[in-house]
Amino acid sequence: MGILETGITGLNAFRSQLTTTSHNIANVNTEGYSRQIVGLGTLPATNTRIGAIGNGVQITEIRRQFDQFLMDRLRAYTSSDADFQVFFDRASRVADLIADPDAGLSGAMQGFFNSVQDVADNPTSSSTRDVLLSNANILVDRFHTMHDFLEGLRTEINQDMEVLVGDANSYAKSIADLNEQIQLYVNGSGGEMPNDLLDRRDTVITKLSEMVNITTVEQDDGTINVFMGNGQGVVIGTRSFELATQVNSAEVDRLDITLEGGGGSVAVITNFLGGGKIGGYLRFRDEILDPTENAIGRMALGLGTLFNEQHQLGMDLNGALGKEFFYLPDYQTPDGNGSQMLLEVQTGGTPASISNIDVAELDTADYEVSTADGTNWTILNRQTGITTTKTAVAGPPDLLTFGGLNDVAIEMDVTGAVANDSYILRPTRIVARAVEVQILDGREVAAASPVSVSEGVQTGTAEVSSYGLLTRDPANLPLAAPITLTFSTPPDQFNYPGGPAAYTSGQEMTITIAGLGDFGLTINGSPAAGDTFILDTNSDNTGNPIGIGDNRNALRLAALQTAKTMRNDSTAAANPTSSFVNLYSSLIGEVGAETRQALISSNTQARLKEQAETALDEVVGVNLDEEAAKLVSFQQAYQASAQVIRVSNQLFDSLLNSF
Repeated sequence: MGILETGITGLNAFRSQLTTTSHNIANVNTEGYSRQIVGLGTLPATNTRIGAIGNGVQITEIRRQFDQFLMDRLRAYTSSDADFQVFFDRASRVADLIADPDAGLSGAMQGFFNSVQDVADNPTSSSTRDVLLSNANILVDRFHTMHDFLEGLRTEINQDMEVLVGDANSYAKSIADLNEQIQLYVNGSGGEMPNDLLDRRDTVITKLSEMVNITTVEQDDGTINVFMGNGQGVVIGTRSFELATQVNSAEVDRLDITLEGGGGSVAVITNFLGGGKIGGYLRFRDEILDPTENAIGRMALGLGTLFNEQHQLGMDLNGALGKEFFYLPDYQTPDGNGSQMLLEVQTGGTPASISNIDVAELDTADYEVSTADGTNWTILNRQTGITTTKTAVAGPPDLLTFGGLNDVAIEMDVTGAVANDSYILRPTRIVARAVEVQILDGREVAAASPVSVSEGVQTGTAEVSSYGLLTRDPANLPLAAPITLTFSTPPDQFNYPGGPAAYTSGQEMTITIAGLGDFGLTINGSPAAGDTFILDTNSDNTGNPIGIGDNRNALRLAALQTAKTMRNDSTAAANPTSSFVNLYSSLIGEVGAETRQALISSNTQARLKEQAETALDEVVGVNLDEEAAKLVSFQQAYQASAQVIRVSNQLFDSLLNSF
């Protein structure tokens, strides 16, 4: 090869470098573009007797500057950043709601119990009773508002996930199409890679990682397989598999995500997904939305149940025993009143029902309950992920007891169950939506005790401290006759028909009144033998039962505000340790703490993503100053090669002219 051919090789090589550099400069702002460089190598030399003579240069490759490790790291941080951003955005909205003194429960609950105390302070006032009913309705409206807000978030999440799944499908389809184009190019070029197509594919894969956490595996033919979850393939070679959303078969307010499989099969992969915006929504739903909605519902159920129980132990201004103050959904009927407390997933036998809920023991968890043989049951606590196995106590009815700290919060009647029956229990989810005030007339507020206590014979120092009905049987009021309690010692006790009752100063005694219920009586001091106290119907001068002027049941109702009647999930105590106020404060603190942690994590992931972008850009990015310098250098080399060709032509002309 002569000087002409050598010059031509240089001309071609430096022209390619100039073209590639120009391509880099033109794509400086193209999303996902990776800087390309032309690799050069010497052509094989010509051997002569005096040594090897070089034959110029050849183009060995045109490669893009790329680092797979940095790209994988960027995708991981992109996925985590999107996850935490979505989680924090929604969690902060919940935290702001429950902590808001105007929109949250704190102010409404305080106003309600202040009104109860006002009735206790002035039980004869009709206006205080009307204010109580008004504030009770305000509290109920607040429960409704909070439930509606949280359900609105649930609807918003479902709608957003449908959009995100559509975006993910679009990206997966684009990856599969690009795989096909790349495969065709590789097969037709003897194994060379189409750099611009690789960039486009990497960009789309990164966008997919913003939807959900993914992993990739590159194949020998240039295609990339993309997996999500626990290895579910969303792109395999030139085929993409479609994601979809579907309504949960049992929980109609809950969306599941499915993935198309081979042979037209569809698999639910909701529990396997994580990361990205989709993962952030699923995590928010499981860690914030469901527990918060359940906690608000538990407060409505607990307050309503305990207030109802105490209210029914009092007597109203009409002389009747109190009725239920609040309406609560009927948990004893599956889906009673639209409660969706007990959802049937699969039932081949007699449908189960909830026979009892101990609100003091109840936590905020939902449960999946199933049986493989109709006798032994598996209970999954959705909140903790802990699974337990229990056997129903044979009846009839056959009772399965589980849930709460001591595993006794929920009692299910599973009589007639058969193999593979399964249920989902959401004991508190919608109570905040369903609770209502049932009392419409202030006269029906049962502020009084239905039984009065008066002193009879008194030679000792004993005096009544407090009293009130503990349980009730509304069959007999007024009492058939007064009941006389007579003190005797030893042992210290009060004798009465159906007694005796052991006495300790300052401790409540339980007096069983036939046909009415159990009556609690606390006496302080030292009674003398023969001292008496008389229990009788709380009545007017004509003997008619009436609750005017008596506030003893109202005091017990007011005490519920601070009484430790509910379990606090953050403690390990076996007995209820929290009041309604404490419980709500704990909820505010827990959601607030998770939101603050989400903010910290979101900021951290954003910084890590930014650092990953910078690190990758240092490798693949186009530096205009550097490219401009290369342009000058390659131009000079190109011009020098052209000069070599001119010299070759001149030598050839000189040779011709010599003849």
